[in-house]
Parts: sequence; structure tokens; C-alpha cells
Amino acid sequence: MTKIQRPLLFTLSLLCFFLLNSCVGKKKYLAALSSISDLQNEHDSEILQWKKLLSTEKTSVQNLNLKLAEKKGETVALTSMQDKLQSRIDELELQKEQMSSQSQTTSASLNQSLAAKDKEIQGLKAQINSIRTELDRYRATFDKVSGELSLALQTFATDEHAVEVINNGVKVVLFEKALFVKGSSSRITPQGQSALELISPIIQRYPDMTVRITGHTDNDPPSNKSYKNNWIFSSLRATNIVRALTNDYDISPSQLIAAGKGEFEPRTSNDTSAGKAMNRRIELLFSPNAEALDRAIRKKI
Repeated sequence: MTKIQRPLLFTLSLLCFFLLNSCVGKKKYLAALSSISDLQNEHDSEILQWKKLLSTEKTSVQNLNLKLAEKKGETVALTSMQDKLQSRIDELELQKEQMSSQSQTTSASLNQSLAAKDKEIQGLKAQINSIRTELDRYRATFDKVSGELSLALQTFATDEHAVEVINNGVKVVLFEKALFVKGSSSRITPQGQSALELISPIIQRYPDMTVRITGHTDNDPPSNKSYKNNWIFSSLRATNIVRALTNDYDISPSQLIAAGKGEFEPRTSNDTSAGKAMNRRIELLFSPNAEALDRAIRKKI
């Protein structure tokens, strides 16, 4: 039983008591009624307070429900955002795996390409080494030829000849005084014949070599007016050396080349008579036959 019900029940009980005992005086009856009215007012006031309290509590409950709904809304929004972020993470992870797979495929392809290139480079290096080996063999041959020529011509004075190893072969220089009668393109001196006789066996021992025979002059015009210029004069001297080697010493014409440079490739200055004497010369250049060298290199590679 509540606090509100107890006073009301007491009042009703009291009223019944007075009604049942009619002997009670009017004065007491009125006092009782006044007490009952007071109790009723108190009761009504208490009920009103409880109603207000109930209304307040209902308002609090509604506010709590609203806040709860808001929190639920926030939770739904956060859950949705979390789902979207997780979906993005899954998408990025998939892209990462795909890129990793593509990277591995590209890396494997690149490694294969690099391996092929490395193999090609190694092959080219091997070919270069083969070419160098062959060229070194020819250079060694140059040294050998140079030694044989120097030994063969050792009886000739230094102002009559020179033997030189150059980049593309061995060069023998025979100055005019050791080879031709001065002013003549065809008259070879006995000393010149001796020089050709010593040189010819060396040419024969190296059939893969070509001997380029070049005539040179100083810058004075030919003393014999039958020669139009030094170019013709130097070419004729070279041609006559080739003729002598092929006719008199049985050298294969395929090994010999004749050329004339006139005064256009002097060995030294033409300002002195000694210089002019050095420029009047025949040069025999021993070099590897281009075709033979090419065949040797192709065989190596």
C-alpha cells in the first residue's frame, strides 16, 4: 500500500465511524469533515507532485531514448565508414598482390633479357679477344719480319736504308743513292740489285703479306724533261722495282702494289741538300694481306 492510499483509507474509515455513531455531536462532525478536507487537499497535492515527477522522469526517458537513437545513428555511421575503409584496404591489398605478381613477372622477363644480353656481350668479348689475338699474331710477325730485314740489310749504311715497325706493318726505306742512278727511273745500281736480292726471300716467306712499293721525290722538278712531273717520275721508279722483283726474283705479282707520291709526302724538310737526299727514296711497306687477315679473323670468330 502506498503513502497516498493510507491517509485516504484512514479518512474514510473515520467518516464511517462517525456515521455509525450518530450520537457524536455536530461540532465534532464538522471538525472531522474539516480534517477530511485537509487530508484530501494534502492527498491531491501529493498526487500532483508525483504526476510532475512522473512527467519529469518521462521527459528524461525520452531524452535518453533520443540520445540513444543518436548514438545508434553514430554507431551505424561509424560501422558504415569502417566497412568502407575495410573494403578499400581489401582493394589495395589485391592491387598490391597484382602489382607484386606483375613485378615478379617483369623482373623474370628483365632477368631473361639481361641474361641474353650478357651472353651476347660475352660472345662479342670473345670475338674481340679472338681478333686481338690474331692482330697480336700479326704484330709478332711484324717484329719477326723487321728483325729479318734489319739482319739482311745490316751491311748497308744508315744513310742508305732504314727499317721501321709502324702501326700497320714494317717499312723498309731505300734511299736513292742505294738504289737508283740519280735522275733515272729505271737504272737500278748494283747495290740496289743486292738490296732487292736480300729482301726478296723475306717477301716469299710471308705469302700472306702485301708489299706496297711507293716512290718519293724531293720538291725539285725531274732533271730529265721527259718526265712531266715528280708524280710520274716516282710512280715509274716504283713500277720498275715491282718489275725487277717479279721478273728477276720470282715474287708473286699478287703480293706487290706500286704507287707514286712525288714530293707530296716528304720524310723531312727540303730546305737542305741532305734533306732532299732523304726525300728521294723508295719505301716498301710490309702489311698483312687484307683478305688473308679477314679470313683469319672470320675463322676465329
